Amino acid sequence: MTNKDGEVIDCVDIYKQPALDHPLLKDHIVQMKPIFIPEVEEDLDNQTIDEPATQNIESCPPGTVPIRRTQMSDLRRVASLENFGRRNTNGGTIDQAGALKAGAGTYLGAKASINVWNIPVEPNEWSHSAIEISDAVKYYIEAGWIADGYGRTGCYNLLCPGFVQVSQKFAPGLIVHPLSTYNGSQFVLPITVYKDNTDLNWWLELKGEPVGYWPGKLFGGEDMRFQEARQVKWVGSVLNKRNKGHHTTTRMGSGYMSEEGWGKAAYFRSVFIFHPLNVVVPQSNVRLFATANHCYSVIWGGGGSILFYYGGPGGPYCA
Repeated sequence: MTNKDGEVIDCVDIYKQPALDHPLLKDHIVQMKPIFIPEVEEDLDNQTIDEPATQNIESCPPGTVPIRRTQMSDLRRVASLENFGRRNTNGGTIDQAGALKAGAGTYLGAKASINVWNIPVEPNEWSHSAIEISDAVKYYIEAGWIADGYGRTGCYNLLCPGFVQVSQKFAPGLIVHPLSTYNGSQFVLPITVYKDNTDLNWWLELKGEPVGYWPGKLFGGEDMRFQEARQVKWVGSVLNKRNKGHHTTTRMGSGYMSEEGWGKAAYFRSVFIFHPLNVVVPQSNVRLFATANHCYSVIWGGGGSILFYYGGPGGPYCA
């Protein structure tokens, strides 16, 4: 099928999807749904301030999953299996602004509604906003939205095998709609990432629907990647390659500084974290940070849920 954005989508047999080409997933039995699903009480005060974004896609038949057909431009992004779960900076530096939870203890997941925008990106760079869960050293998984100037972003979506898709109506990598507008309507992606301690898989949910999972066996082996997370970020990130000898003009969030506030600056809201024993708590004790605060900033917002604004325009004179 071809959607309204011109993206070609194939309904692929669930056992013939790219994930199962991974050498560690030979003879893998697909887990159709998580055994444990954490319950998070939504902040009713904030349910009317924005609306969920979605994808232009029709559901696939039972036993199949929708997968966006790979284009030639996608092949630029493919990284090796050796780099699964590692960040690819492609010769640049990464500027970030967002909220961080780290320190003593371990975490089993996180949740947030992430404001979505359309922003300009310089060639061979990217800008994304995501929940990032990591071992705080080398390996990470993340989920959110990305604006990509064909910047060899690494193993995102299904470009490298490993992420097992189970949803018949959502497909990683498709364009989302509608997008937020300046001083206009605001739209979000309600995203949850968590570890099911029963099957050890790391699950991704969108709008409460299980999209798929990163199998637990991908995070074992000799190097014992991370079985539990040591750090959680709700963060905007920009790959800054200084293409013209100065700081990039690639935007973060909406492209406006956090101080602009509602309807202008991008935001994360309804921020939660999952602790061991499946305790789910709102994060009032996270730390805000910005690595290049003259280019991209972050401030707390008001409202009944945990909400912060972040982002900025970048540019040659901001650093």
